[in-house]
Amino acid sequence: MRVTFAILLLLSSAAASSADWPKVIEIFIDVPVKVKGVKAARGRGAVVEILDVSAATQLEFRLSRNLPSAQGAAIRQGRKRLRSVTAKEKSEVLDGVRARYRAEGYGIDVYPSIVIDGRYIVSNTTSIADAVHHWRRFNGQ
Repeated sequence: MRVTFAILLLLSSAAASSADWPKVIEIFIDVPVKVKGVKAARGRGAVVEILDVSAATQLEFRLSRNLPSAQGAAIRQGRKRLRSVTAKEKSEVLDGVRARYRAEGYGIDVYPSIVIDGRYIVSNTTSIADAVHHWRRFNGQ
């Protein structure tokens, strides 16, 4: 698979950090995927956060699955299902909405994307090592 990437300087035009390893790594996903290198990045002292922007969509899909075709019956069944949403599911949806707003704040519209130190975006990869490699190249390391 060819990894395409875009690295953007987002928050300032200041010179890039010469640090050997990023301090904060945010991984934005829209489907459940395995992110490679989380343990290694945390071992190097990075704060790593995986943010799933799809939680609300997933809950909506689950709640609307196999609803009756008759409108009145579908409304009643939908209301019943909404009452059965757990506190955990509500929390996941809220986290997903926050993740989506954060992604939009970075200008992310391609998933997966990895944001390094709040300033550099590497898209279309779930490998922290690949993202850090591109970050280093951008920084001339």
